[in-house]
Amino acid sequence: AVVSTQSTGVTQCRKGAMNYPAMLKLWKGFYYSMWYSDKPLLQEALARDIADIMKSLPETQDSVSFLCGFCETIAREWICIDRLRLDKFHMFVKTMLRGTFEFCESHSWDAELTESVVAVLDEQIINSEKCPDSIAIFVADQLYEIHTDIPNVGFLTQLLKVYATLISKTPKKDLNRVLEGRLFGPVRSQSITIDGAVLVKHIRDISVQPGILTRNRMLLYRLGSDLSSLYDVDTAMVVDQEPNKSADDEVENQMDNSSPDDEMPEIVEGTPAPCKLSAVCEETPMASCQSSGRKLVL
Repeated sequence: AVVSTQSTGVTQCRKGAMNYPAMLKLWKGFYYSMWYSDKPLLQEALARDIADIMKSLPETQDSVSFLCGFCETIAREWICIDRLRLDKFHMFVKTMLRGTFEFCESHSWDAELTESVVAVLDEQIINSEKCPDSIAIFVADQLYEIHTDIPNVGFLTQLLKVYATLISKTPKKDLNRVLEGRLFGPVRSQSITIDGAVLVKHIRDISVQPGILTRNRMLLYRLGSDLSSLYDVDTAMVVDQEPNKSADDEVENQMDNSSPDDEMPEIVEGTPAPCKLSAVCEETPMASCQSSGRKLVL
């Protein structure tokens, strides 16, 4: 059976000595410090100083709570970041991710600690319904570069397992296509070292769970079969017959077969396209737009 790490991250966040609500207030201050920082060198120095706090806290659970506060804050505020500030917040996320690798390395990649860190990234970023997909994709794009400088096969494999779970759950074709090519492409080409047996077993376990879209299940079968051959893992990934289609598949087929004219309003030349969020913008100030609960991908 697959042991889910969902909700483990927040539990770990609250085990530290520091008060978690106070930690979130602290992170709100860090967020706006970066928001108002307007010179690249100062932005990079600020990001490094904030990331280094994780390694300087006396208790490891306080450090996990610090990471959890960052992930929750950046996921909540991301939809309010304008395009002029997007680059520096990408840099901020990358610096924090590198700091997370360095923090785990400074504790000799302790198994319990790395499990807590992966659980936080899983729940707050990668498999979070409140976090935009663009952050999860950006994190995936940075993993191999950071892993090259701070290598640990076990930690990287655990993160790949989390992304495999995302592939099984998401209804978005484009997201799965991006993850299959950009994240698992280097694994298939063996340009990156992982624990193939652990990853293949996880893919096999999640691929047979009920409720998965058929196309996601077939993608997992294909990925697991390829990795079994590449890493010489004796794990059968053969499908005897096509799984029964779920209700989600029927809805998906209806969406795929729907006419574009039914989905898009007619736009007269010279007239701006109607904004789908105009009602939200009128009711909700920009400063608190995150409270609308809408998930936008930038």
